[in-house]
Amino acid sequence: MKKTVLFTAAACALLMLASCGGGSKDSSSSGSSGSGSSGSDAAKLLKGAKDAASAFSEIAKQLEGGDAAAAIASIEAAIPLLKQEKATPESLFRYELTKDGSGVKILGPADGATFSGTLVFPDTIEGLPVKEIKKMKSDIVTAIIVPEGVTYFGGFEGIALMYVSLPSTIASLETDTFSSCKKLARIDIPENAPLQTIPYHFASETALAQFKFPSAVKNIGCSAFMGTKLTSVEIPDGVEVLGLGSFGDRSDSFVLCFASCKELTSVKLPKSLQYVGPSCFSGCSNLTDVIVPDGIGQVIWKRYATSNDSFEGTHLNLKSQAAVKAIGYKDAF
Repeated sequence: MKKTVLFTAAACALLMLASCGGGSKDSSSSGSSGSGSSGSDAAKLLKGAKDAASAFSEIAKQLEGGDAAAAIASIEAAIPLLKQEKATPESLFRYELTKDGSGVKILGPADGATFSGTLVFPDTIEGLPVKEIKKMKSDIVTAIIVPEGVTYFGGFEGIALMYVSLPSTIASLETDTFSSCKKLARIDIPENAPLQTIPYHFASETALAQFKFPSAVKNIGCSAFMGTKLTSVEIPDGVEVLGLGSFGDRSDSFVLCFASCKELTSVKLPKSLQYVGPSCFSGCSNLTDVIVPDGIGQVIWKRYATSNDSFEGTHLNLKSQAAVKAIGYKDAF
């Protein structure tokens, strides 16, 4: 008989929040970000929800309707409540020891298990810490909470996924981490996480509207944010490469890191930047401002023979054009 895990405790809390007119914090921050909305908007959105599934169904409608601000505010209001959810029982997972024997690797759901709503991974299994989680899939999971102690996360596939929380211990992510999770609007990674690489196709073709980079990040992979809903990007100091390939090398082919982000209007480059692969910002038709910090050195702007230039299809203002030319950019806008 198929096991189905339904999480509804958060729904009751969401209803309480809505009926009490609970507020939402300002979600703007450094890093890539999207616009926010008021707490009253979030409460209004959640008011008609009868359970967690219907609450996220309403958020999904906002995303599908292009109202990312209301969706982000609603997710913000729900986050503290989602984090109060109990961990999924260990009996519902397949797992094994990590190679070094120091902890547990979650391999996937146990035979017949189905996850729904909010999926909270356990922090221990059989008394040992969970350290690794392989890639999983579910079309009815709307939110994921990965606990402290996990250092590797393989990613998730799911058409309903809208929110992900990763821990401060996360150090490695698999390629295609959340690629094509069409409704995924927010991914939280603590600033102090030791994550150095945002991998290839990290969140491409998602509804990601805001993202704050961990301070340890040095490399951003090919197509990592391609086709997202980001409106501004602040790449933190420390990032050296825009366009790391799937094999961990500097790609000189189509890197497309932030390509086709139609709502992107501004980008701040880091002082540490050394390399930008081809087509990095191509097709960002509303991109007008590129902020270049004082003290940045000359940057290698790679151009692939058959690719668009890094800023082709953008509408950079003259000040921004002059600024990127001053650090070595020689191609078209």
